[in-house]
Amino acid sequence: MGKVSVIAEIGSVHDGSFGNAVNLIEMVSQCGADGVKFQTHIAEAETLPDAPMPSFFQGEARFDYFNRTAFSKEQWGLLKSKCHERGLSFISSPFSVEAVALLEEIGVDSYKIPSGEVTNVILLHEVGKTGK
Repeated sequence: MGKVSVIAEIGSVHDGSFGNAVNLIEMVSQCGADGVKFQTHIAEAETLPDAPMPSFFQGEARFDYFNRTAFSKEQWGLLKSKCHERGLSFISSPFSVEAVALLEEIGVDSYKIPSGEVTNVILLHEVGKTGK
């Protein structure tokens, strides 16, 4: 039987706050998890500013939400470093080919395919090319 890994799902609960993301990484490391999994959204690559809002995006357009909660490449790199300093794997779910490119630039450890993207052949191909 193989080793079991515990991956803490941070996703986007940081709500765009870099400080919250760092604090969540710290809490995860104190709980003994093996890794942290974020979501990487790039609004321009995923949706249009005037796209219809699903019911779960009350009061804020999806495009605006993705922009507000996004981190820069530098911030993603710092979050990865924070994870590694604490012995945690840095994992992310990319929602676009552009997100894969960004994550490859910063050196993500591995990917988790988002459940809603399991039929996105283009995305799957891009992740597959990384060997992660």
